[in-house]
This record gives sequence, structure tokens and C-alpha cells, in this order.
Amino acid sequence: MRKALKVLAVLFVVSLAAIGIFLAVFDLDETINTQKDEYLPELEKALGRKVEVGAIKTTLLPVLGAEIRDVKIAGAGTDGPPVQIKAVRFGVGLWDAIKSAGSTVALKELVIDGLVVDVTRHKDGSLSIDDILKRLTQGPPPEEEPKPLDPEAKKFLQGL
Repeated sequence: MRKALKVLAVLFVVSLAAIGIFLAVFDLDETINTQKDEYLPELEKALGRKVEVGAIKTTLLPVLGAEIRDVKIAGAGTDGPPVQIKAVRFGVGLWDAIKSAGSTVALKELVIDGLVVDVTRHKDGSLSIDDILKRLTQGPPPEEEPKPLDPEAKKFLQGL
């Protein structure tokens, strides 16, 4: 029994050390911000407007979450930005997500700080956001042809 407890204690310490090393080496914020830069053009295409998003900072404990700063959707023509957000913070239950292997993720917190919405009605009766609303109600744009795999990815997949 004592030997089993010692083995469990050693496994626990090794697991904690591995998690600590992983968190020290793997920069989740950098990864998320890189992904943001890749997906931002798709959002801009869907809205038909330039979108600016500041830094994204993540948290793991006690709540798995993120804070997205300085979000702004550009205005059309001479209109000002219709939406500006100083910060959006959200958190999900980490333990629930782990237990369900990601199939159940419960939103625990959602905070929107510094929300400014500026919608203007023009002399012709149209709104400054009509083009965005029209794009969103039309659904997603038609699918583009898939991009060919880069040579490194192709070589990796062939080696599997």
C-alpha cells in the first residue's frame, strides 16, 4: 500500500512538473494572436468592413478564458465606426471542459467593457450599417476553391 502511494505521489509530481514546463514553454497568447491575424481577413470579408482587434490575452486558472481588447469595425465612407469595444472578457468552466473532453463548454462569465454603438440614419433613410446587415442576412459568401497544400504539409501527410 505504501509503495502504491509513493508511485501515485511521484506520478502526481511528474504530471505537475510536465504541466508547468508545458505552460512555461508554450505561449498560448502568441498562438491565439497568430490565429487572430489569420482569421481577421475572413471576418472583414464577411462584414465588408475593415475590422481592428487588439491583443488577446488568455487565462487558464481558475477559469479558462480570454480578454479581447480594442475591437473596432470601420465605418463606411465618412461615417465613424459603428461598433467599438474597449474589452470583451469571457470565461468557461475549465473542469467541465476537461471532464467532457470539450463537448460541454459552459460560459461562466461574459463582460463587455466600453461598448459604443454609433448608427446613423442618412438623409435618404438608409442606416450606416445597412451594408453589414445585408451581408449578414445573405449568409456566407460562396465557397472559394481550396488552396493547395504547401509542400511541407504535403510531405508530412505523405509520411503518415
